[in-house]
Amino acid sequence: MLDRQKARSEILDAVRQMAGQYPEAEYGFAREQSGLLGQIKRICGNVMPTARQCWEFVGLDRSKLIDEFAFAQEDLRKAKASKLFPHQEMALEELRKTNHAILQVR
Repeated sequence: MLDRQKARSEILDAVRQMAGQYPEAEYGFAREQSGLLGQIKRICGNVMPTARQCWEFVGLDRSKLIDEFAFAQEDLRKAKASKLFPHQEMALEELRKTNHAILQVR
């Protein structure tokens, strides 16, 4: 028998991984490129004929998958955000204006 809670967690993990692979893409494009629907069917053991029936069986809907994808992308953007203090950013910007080699490094 399929453990719904485990399958639900695995589906959401697959969506997060997809967001990591396609951090700037829209959900539909990323879904097609990553093969998410096939992954969802495999997670559910191919007991349902469609991925939609699988995610509905475990208590998810399409909007939840899209939201999870968007949240994961946002988390990735925040993690990649600059770790410099504002005065360091201003100093770096001044250096960039005067020396184009620094622009290429950063």
